[in-house]
Amino acid sequence: MEYVMKSFAPCLALGLLAIPLLSPAQVTKQGNGYLFRMKFTKGQVMNYKLTSQSTGATPNPINVGMAMSMNVKKVSNGKATVDVKMGSMTMNGQPMNSGAPMVQTMTMDTMGAASGGNIAGSFGGNYPAKAIPVGGTWSAKVPVQAPGAMGGNMAATYKFLGFQNVGGKQVAKVGMTMTGVSSGSGTMLISAVDGSLISTNVTTTTKMGNPQTGKPIVLKSTIKVSRV
Repeated sequence: MEYVMKSFAPCLALGLLAIPLLSPAQVTKQGNGYLFRMKFTKGQVMNYKLTSQSTGATPNPINVGMAMSMNVKKVSNGKATVDVKMGSMTMNGQPMNSGAPMVQTMTMDTMGAASGGNIAGSFGGNYPAKAIPVGGTWSAKVPVQAPGAMGGNMAATYKFLGFQNVGGKQVAKVGMTMTGVSSGSGTMLISAVDGSLISTNVTTTTKMGNPQTGKPIVLKSTIKVSRV
């Protein structure tokens, strides 16, 4: 049980893998399609609320909440140096972390690929090389780096579903399906003005190893991310 609880928190990130959290990106018309690219601004801070409800690891559902922020510290030659802070985590209403929040620094390019830091592998090159028409798809492979996770890669396929109006703002709606160490599907909304992530909602199934029993644990999760 203790192993499951300690390993579950990093697995919340599995639901975020292949989701381009860091923005703003540009969603610009190009020919018959739309080009998705990162556009970094020094000093930009983005705050998110992450929640997850999972079953399969314990007799009762596990509810996790976590705050995450991204701070663009420097922009050079189209690449950004970003501080990622993860903290204020709770599990079933109880605090899970103590002391100062975890902060890691990584570098991201305009395609969304990241390097540096232990969590950089959770961010793949998510944006397509070419403009995507409404209804078009693209794929990305993401290396998974999470304690307890079985396997090492996840493939994500995205589908540009078009634009819609949410709260008076135009957003691009993107569907996603994931296979590999974590599988599932969901949607995300991206601001059409600056490309920042508005929200995402995915359901996933993740296999974890458990050295205490020698048997895999299968987690079924509903994960939501919202900008705050």
